[in-house]
Amino acid sequence: MHKTDIVRALAKKGGVSYLDADDFVNLMFEAFVQALLREERIAIRGFGNFTVRHYGARKSRNPKTGAEITAAPVRVPYFKAGKELLNRINNR
Repeated sequence: MHKTDIVRALAKKGGVSYLDADDFVNLMFEAFVQALLREERIAIRGFGNFTVRHYGARKSRNPKTGAEITAAPVRVPYFKAGKELLNRINNR
């Protein structure tokens, strides 16, 4: 499913215009991004949680030259499915 599929479904089911649905979806995604940038947890009951995970610097190798390099620390968005979603997916 793509973002346009979500917008179309929201417009159809919600009885709103495609442009209004698109604006809503964009605002919602932007709110998610801003919350994750502030490293806040996003909890959607029955669906799951979005958080930011931290991975520290590590030693790695350049595959071309074999030289040892240090990979910079990174922050990665992480999603953990909720219990209800897992049960629906697994037909429980």
